Amino acid sequence: MSAAEFDQHADDYEGLLDHSLLGEEASYFYEHKVRYLERIVGAGFAGKILDFGCGIGRLSEGLGARFPGATLHGYDPSLRSLERVPAPLREAGTFTSDLEALGRDYDLITLVNVLHHVPVPERPALVAGLAGRLAPGGRLVVIEHNPLNPATRLVVSRCAFDEDAVLLGRREVQGLLRGAGLRRERADYVLFFPQPLARLARAERFLGWLPLGAQFAAVFRR
Repeated sequence: MSAAEFDQHADDYEGLLDHSLLGEEASYFYEHKVRYLERIVGAGFAGKILDFGCGIGRLSEGLGARFPGATLHGYDPSLRSLERVPAPLREAGTFTSDLEALGRDYDLITLVNVLHHVPVPERPALVAGLAGRLAPGGRLVVIEHNPLNPATRLVVSRCAFDEDAVLLGRREVQGLLRGAGLRRERADYVLFFPQPLARLARAERFLGWLPLGAQFAAVFRR
């Protein structure tokens, strides 16, 4: 999907997302991702973060709340989406559609539900470019839909801004990250439990090997 098409959905992004989620609330899934990232980097993380493909800033907002000592930047090609990023985030960090405005010393880069929108031939260059923006020892965390999960495929099929989605599996993502010269720290299947069973989420740390999660995460380091 082009930046112009995402611009068209910016104002009703949350409503479209909630509609596609089969009765779940999008906030549950953003909070889940923030908790997973906290497991990776630690509760006191105070480094420099780039939320690449930040959209209207829902994940960025959660990261800012969980890591108040961190410096948070965001990138998205949709200018209309960036306008909807909460003002406190935009005032504290760089939220831009200009790649030249970004740094090259990030301790953590998140690439969450972005790659399935990127044309397949362009994916290696995108991942390599992000790898080059990491500080030594920095992490690139990719979270994507798990194409092995039937419920995930249904959600994607119902989502207006996923019409162009070409899902990719965990093996492909790890290949892209290795091809960019990064080294694997871990890879996990995630999101096993729907919102009504959120109390069981602690068990997920023992299920990362099981390819039944709604999504998966790959954590690689420079």
